Amino acid sequence: ESAALVATGLRQILDGERMHFDLEYPCPSPTEDRWFMLEASATPVAEGSGVVLFHVNTTDQKLREMSLAAEADHDALTGLPNSRYAVRVIGGHLSDERNARTPLWTLFIDLDGFKAVNDTYGHRAGDDLLIQVASRATRALRQDDLLCRIGGDEFVVLCPGLGEEDSVAFAARIREVMSEPFQLGAVQVSIGASVGIASSNADSTVDSLLSAADAEMYVDKRDRTAGNQSPR
Repeated sequence: ESAALVATGLRQILDGERMHFDLEYPCPSPTEDRWFMLEASATPVAEGSGVVLFHVNTTDQKLREMSLAAEADHDALTGLPNSRYAVRVIGGHLSDERNARTPLWTLFIDLDGFKAVNDTYGHRAGDDLLIQVASRATRALRQDDLLCRIGGDEFVVLCPGLGEEDSVAFAARIREVMSEPFQLGAVQVSIGASVGIASSNADSTVDSLLSAADAEMYVDKRDRTAGNQSPR
């Protein structure tokens, strides 16, 4: 692809145009699985007598930019996508006309008892718990589901193409796996999870969908606190 781009560019250069290229080339070393990224420009010499080529190796700069972009979209503690990324994914789904008949089911998860763990055993234990929660919840996902940590002890799961009955069953599964004890060093703790479910429709916005799932999570938390364990 890069060679074809260069060939096309050279023809244009010979016709008197100045060209700029962003190119990628495989590293010549068989022991390194990486690519070189180059920014190159080519300027024709007067009367078509030649071409001046100039290039800069931008590999390190591009890798830094890619790393910073990834960090901006991911939670530093758990490595999960963050709220910024979740908002972008929801917005993309809602704006894509191809998804008009495919609801995006959104599960809003809030951990029950997390503050008590944090207050009793300290923030390091709380961080360890969040990491284990993220790992445990990830194992419960389907292939196309997306788990995001949106702040504190709150998580969102985005489930495209999930049916209503399946979403209820999935929420019950999340509650089940979160009710199993967590090992924090020498201490074993038990928490729970309240889960709210909402699905997108033709009038949904990012805010309305997240707000609906958040509101349902509080209903679930209230019902569970009152002793009603029936899944919503």
